[in-house]
Amino acid sequence: MFDQRLKAGMASFLVLTGLFTGNLLLFQSSHRESAANRIAFPGSAPVAENVTNYTLEETDLPPVAIAAAARTVAPAAAHNGWAPEKTGSLASSAPDTDLTRAIQRELQVLGYDAGGVDGVAGATTRAAIMAFEWDNGLPMTAEPKQDLLQSLLMGGARSGPAGSAASVPAGQRAKEIIRTVQQSLIDLGLLTSKPTGVLDEGTRAAIRRFEAREGMQQTGRISGRMTARLLRLSADKRVAKS
Repeated sequence: MFDQRLKAGMASFLVLTGLFTGNLLLFQSSHRESAANRIAFPGSAPVAENVTNYTLEETDLPPVAIAAAARTVAPAAAHNGWAPEKTGSLASSAPDTDLTRAIQRELQVLGYDAGGVDGVAGATTRAAIMAFEWDNGLPMTAEPKQDLLQSLLMGGARSGPAGSAASVPAGQRAKEIIRTVQQSLIDLGLLTSKPTGVLDEGTRAAIRRFEAREGMQQTGRISGRMTARLLRLSADKRVAKS
């Protein structure tokens, strides 16, 4: 009788132990699966297993997702013979470089020569931005910003006919490009007025004369290709004079 009770107790103990062990293993497996599928929302701690030393360029994120993290501060590096003004303590950062690179890539796809895809917002890139803005009836800013990238990704969001925003004062960066173009046109004897930073009819006529002389399509607007060639020829002439 005693042996039967002992055997029954041992059997119950083994059953309970098996159930407890099975539930414990199931819980651990479920917990690991939940952790692996957890989404890291803004402000939440990252999942340790997903921490990888990737740069933005090495990820599979689309350009618009890369650009969403960008802060648009003006870079201070020289490019294509032109250096933007210094911006105090503001320095070029990786997100800015990625945003500019994404914009350059989209400009190239749409046929606007941005001078390459190097992440540097130099004269050629800013001039290409101005050409896109002009063609889509947008105020000229020459700035690589998030809203510009979104417009580029949509293939151009026209706000009106080409040049319809010409009466809107150009942004500071655009004025710098205009003055640089005007000075180069003066150096080549194609413009007699002083650099004003305003894309007036006299400047546009001088650009058309330059484009005709170089066998380019006559647009009368500032573009990346025109600006790159103009600055190079102007620099060559200054060197020849010295």
